Amino acid sequence: EPGIPFEQLISYMQDAAKGLDFLNQPQHDLGSGPIAIQHCDVKPANIVTIGNSAMICDFGLAKILSRNQATATSAAGTPAYMAPEQLLRGETSVQSDLYSLGLILFELFTAQYAHPSGSTSDLIKLHKTESGPVRPSDIFEEIDPAVDAAVRRCLDADPGSRPNNAATVAALLTLGKQ
Repeated sequence: EPGIPFEQLISYMQDAAKGLDFLNQPQHDLGSGPIAIQHCDVKPANIVTIGNSAMICDFGLAKILSRNQATATSAAGTPAYMAPEQLLRGETSVQSDLYSLGLILFELFTAQYAHPSGSTSDLIKLHKTESGPVRPSDIFEEIDPAVDAAVRRCLDADPGSRPNNAATVAALLTLGKQ
């Protein structure tokens, strides 16, 4: 029970989810029509709290996606928070940002890192074997089932099996502690 209360963590993650979904909508006009923005470096250091809200920050690695573009190619990011497809093939999408959000959720609710080692070579080996990171319920039997379900969906090795947007993750989290 130490740290940030469960309800406050949920609220912060809902705020972060809204921020990611806002970026991912093709509604940002930089002069040549609406585009979507993909963050590409979602990690705890890039989510800040201001007052009672959380915000996504640091867009140094963000990619602009055109109307018809679903993915970008970029090997840049923080390896410990990269999705398998981003780390192994440099492919990023909304779902790779959601994978990163799932890793953050894991850490917030278990107070442990999902990956046993932070070295890039160990992460590549982990993703190549498809064993993936540890799941919250593998560590804590009493983890809230909604949190476990949200993290499991975000950390699916197949990007197509991950949620379509961060609002889906936030909705899964709201089922917790009810």
